Amino acid sequence: MTEPKPNQGMKLVLSVKWNKKPHHFIINHEGKEASKYYIERFQFDSVIDLINFYISRKVPVTEKSGACLIHPVPRQDWELYHESIELGKMLGEGAFGAVHIGTLTQKDGSSKKVAVKVHKGKAITKEIIKEICKEARTMRRFKHPNVVAFYGVAIEHEPIMIVMELVSGGALDSYLVKNAAMISVNDRVIFSSGKDPYPGMTAAEVNSQVKQGYRMEAPDNMPSTLKTIMIQHCWPQDPDERWNMTMIRKALEDLVLGTSSKKSRMTKCSEMQKID
Repeated sequence: MTEPKPNQGMKLVLSVKWNKKPHHFIINHEGKEASKYYIERFQFDSVIDLINFYISRKVPVTEKSGACLIHPVPRQDWELYHESIELGKMLGEGAFGAVHIGTLTQKDGSSKKVAVKVHKGKAITKEIIKEICKEARTMRRFKHPNVVAFYGVAIEHEPIMIVMELVSGGALDSYLVKNAAMISVNDRVIFSSGKDPYPGMTAAEVNSQVKQGYRMEAPDNMPSTLKTIMIQHCWPQDPDERWNMTMIRKALEDLVLGTSSKKSRMTKCSEMQKID
């Protein structure tokens, strides 16, 4: 895709590696010949026809580059078509845009219920596209029953969509806010009941203050041992001083097991006193 321009939208780009150098060719589809797709001389009814022509004929894409299409790169499973996504009712809104219940039609013709983030509001920019693709690359790495599954993105035209697993319980932060009184301390991993971090501050203010060494106060109901782990070992300014996830997990497991053992000893003592 090209960088979006006001009132012009995005254009398709054919990227080719030729003689160890990348070449990017805009696929035109405008003017009097808007019904045709072309790069230089030859015109076609579809992008697929254009690609197949250059692959089968071994004709250079442009005379200047001399680049030919030899080994095509297939479309990835996570690169979705807008036509395969059907939007349903809106579930909520966030920084990216609206979140809808949707239906994703898969390659084999089957369908599944999904959650769809739909970008809206300000026009799509190159920075927004980069941010969306960065999120997609990150989410593709996670395959775990406790992590919301990522199915793909549709970015060929606006609105850009991110398709994810539909979680029946709703958003975690909303659940914690609504059910704060029902969640015991032993069950909590978020002691602020889903509240926004750094309350009353804008993102720019948080960025500035954190760089200057400021850290928000830990919740009053957080155990002191957890506060120590969070403040001293997760939030240091120097990244090299921060614990990695293996170290954090080990500390939390030791903390939980230690608490359980202590409770067990106290229970046994109480039982012995009753016997006496």
